[in-house]
Amino acid sequence: MRSRSAERSRSGGFTLLETLIALVIVGMAMAAIADVFGTGLITHHTSDTAQAALTIAENQIASAGAAQPLRTGKSEGIGAGGFHWVRTIAPFDDPAKNPAASFAEQPGALRLFHIAVDVDWRDGRRQRQIGLDTLRLVPVSP
Repeated sequence: MRSRSAERSRSGGFTLLETLIALVIVGMAMAAIADVFGTGLITHHTSDTAQAALTIAENQIASAGAAQPLRTGKSEGIGAGGFHWVRTIAPFDDPAKNPAASFAEQPGALRLFHIAVDVDWRDGRRQRQIGLDTLRLVPVSP
């Protein structure tokens, strides 16, 4: 039969081994939580830079032909934050249309242009790129 003093001392608290195991479990949980928050911050930063690049591309498409008539060709520049953009404007040729047929450009007629903007930037060691393109209907100038 056990003595009462031995039973009291065992039921009074945790052993050193139980305390160490609990600390290891808490430490592993804290490391996992820190990893989740770190990944979230990186994703948030990537999302912000992609949104900025998308805004630059949208602005380049919107400004094409705003101040002066659309002209075929390529233009490029560097935006704030190190974003490099390239805008390409070309007449749109419908692949379903007969390529041998000539396009009659009479004053008052409409012409379809393809506008494409590519924006690229460095994100740490990675090179990232986003592209937008659209079609715009423009009256043919006399």
